[in-house]
Amino acid sequence: MRKYELPPINIQRPRIIEHHATPIRPSQHGKYFNSWEEAHAALLERARKLVVISEHKLAESRQFLEKVEAMRKGGK
Repeated sequence: MRKYELPPINIQRPRIIEHHATPIRPSQHGKYFNSWEEAHAALLERARKLVVISEHKLAESRQFLEKVEAMRKGGK
């Protein structure tokens, strides 16, 4: 029976790890999936969450940049 798992979130290359035998130990990175489709859906969900986090960071950076520009214009 094959099992599938996702690597840690900090790995740059997204992939699904396939185990050809039933793993003895529990996964250190998360849970095992019974089908490739379940693992793929989880990988897509993880990617969506990363996009949301990146968008929030980008918005915060833009706000900070606007504040710095306003300070620079006010100081002149």
